[in-house]
Formats: sequence, C-alpha cells, structure tokens
Amino acid sequence: MPEFSILFENSINSINAISNGELIKQLKSLGEEKPMVKIMKDGISFEYQVKYSEIEKDDSYILSFSDITAIHDFSFKDKHTQLPMKNSILEKIESYKNRLNTLNIIIEIKNLNNVDKWYGNKVAINIEIKLSDIVKKITNNYMQNSFIDHFDYNKFIIIPANDNLNTFYEKIENISLPFRYLLKEYSKSEIKLNLSVKSKLEYLSIENDLVNVEVDLENMFSIM
Repeated sequence: MPEFSILFENSINSINAISNGELIKQLKSLGEEKPMVKIMKDGISFEYQVKYSEIEKDDSYILSFSDITAIHDFSFKDKHTQLPMKNSILEKIESYKNRLNTLNIIIEIKNLNNVDKWYGNKVAINIEIKLSDIVKKITNNYMQNSFIDHFDYNKFIIIPANDNLNTFYEKIENISLPFRYLLKEYSKSEIKLNLSVKSKLEYLSIENDLVNVEVDLENMFSIM
C-alpha cells in the first residue's frame, strides 16, 4: 500500500507521520481530539480533519478527510483588520523550512498607544483598520501574492512575494495617516498626535524552532 502519509506537511497544528502505520498510531493516541493534516499544493496550504474507523477482521482502517481550510483560516484571522494573526505567520514561516531566512517588512504606527489612552480603544482599532486597508491596496498594486500579517496590536508584518522591493517598499515607507481625517469627530481643541507609520526591512533566520522565531519577530519591533 502506498505511503500516502508523505503527502502531509510538518506543522505545529497538524499530524506529521513518516508512514501509514505511524499515522494510525498518532490518530489512536489523540483520542477525542480532532486531528488535522496539512497538504501544500502550488504554494497554498489546505487543512483536513481526519476520522478513522477500524475493520477488525482485516486489520485495516478506513480514513475520511474533511476540508476545513476555510474554518481554519477564519479562526486565525483578526476580526477587525481581516488579516491573518500570529499563528498564521508562524505556519507560513514553517512552510519555508528549506530556506535559511525570510525577508520581512515590519510596520507599526507611532503614538497608537497614546490614541488608545486618550481617545479610546475603538478609535485605535479603526486606525489599525485604516492602515491595513492601505497596506492591502499597495500590496495588491505592487507586490501581489505577498503575505500580510497582523502579528499583534500595532504590529504588522509583510513577507514579500519576491525581492524586487524598490517601488513596493517606497510606497509602504510613504504611507500617511492624516490625524484630522481619522479623528474628524473630535474638536480642534483635542490633543493632536503624530500618527506617522514606521517601517523597516529585516531578515529573519528560520533555522531555529518556531518558539525562537516568534521571539525574534517580537524583538524586531522592540528596536523600531
């Protein structure tokens, strides 16, 4: 019988087995949990939930696979910006296991914490949404198929589709968030803040395990 388990990708959230026997063994050990496997096709990740039943007389098993890609993607998206969140970029980086590093564009908004403090969290979230819309538009126009991630509050990461960044990165660097437009419901007597967008290019080593990769991503923002 072909070892179909070799089709599955190694993933922090999925089963990875080197043989059909190992796959069955892992399925049994998970008990009531809902095991998943991941398959990459043309650079796109697909998630499947696995169920099995045993045919005792034949010492055989029947496996069924349900495509839960849409559910998985939804659960890993930020509900405000509709961008993938931290777990998604770790999965994305994991899919680059044959590389030594990735080039990342990291972005944050200056003074967003003060907006949250003085104007409220709802206003700060709306500013994040505005920035994400601008980044999506620039990416669609100048660097399609790039990966955009809302890593955390006021932390955005782009993994560009290629290294030809000249025009694309220039557009990212020149993003403007006009304060009066974003806070137009407030009077001119209110506190005014500089909402400039800060960005930089960073190479990330992905030879380490994902825990260290996550720490490295956090540290990139600490030195903005």
